[in-house]
Amino acid sequence: MNKLHIGYHKTGTTFLQQLIFPHIPNYEGRIYAPTPMKPGMCNFNKFGVKGKPLKTCKKIINHFNKEDDIFISHEVFSKIPHNELFELVSGWDVLLVSRNFEDLVHSRRRHEAPDFFLQDKISNGNFDREVKDFYNPQIIAAGVPNLTVLSYEKLFAGEKSEIGRLSEYVGIDIESLFFQHIGTKVNEFRPLPRRRKRRRK
Repeated sequence: MNKLHIGYHKTGTTFLQQLIFPHIPNYEGRIYAPTPMKPGMCNFNKFGVKGKPLKTCKKIINHFNKEDDIFISHEVFSKIPHNELFELVSGWDVLLVSRNFEDLVHSRRRHEAPDFFLQDKISNGNFDREVKDFYNPQIIAAGVPNLTVLSYEKLFAGEKSEIGRLSEYVGIDIESLFFQHIGTKVNEFRPLPRRRKRRRK
């Protein structure tokens, strides 16, 4: 069964994509510099990840439905409402990381980027709507039968049982790798630049 990590912002997504997931042999997802793309790895830019989220997600799922035993991680799946998400990932084994709500709110407000789920900066009103429509692990658990929910607090406190659950999900033992990098700050890493198309002369 194909696997999908829904990369919710401020739940350790960049850490996982930068330092852990690239070591998984069947990983297809977001790659951050300086980690190089493996030969034959899919470049997600071709799906239009800066376009309309639902359309992009459908393209990604349709593309990888032809494969077997693929693991994807990308933030774009966090930008579609629950009902659309449930329909789209039917038949996939889904992973998400849940974080204490108050800590999540605090971390998100410190990060003033305008483009998370909504197209506005975070405020009391729109964050409540955002969580209701896009980030609610309990609602997602009710709609996705094959779901693994990990605790952000337990993972990044280094609890071996929770790291073990992540290892079990991805299919390889990542405990030593996780402890090697735990505490590493990854906010300074940037996504790989898009390749420029050469103009024909």
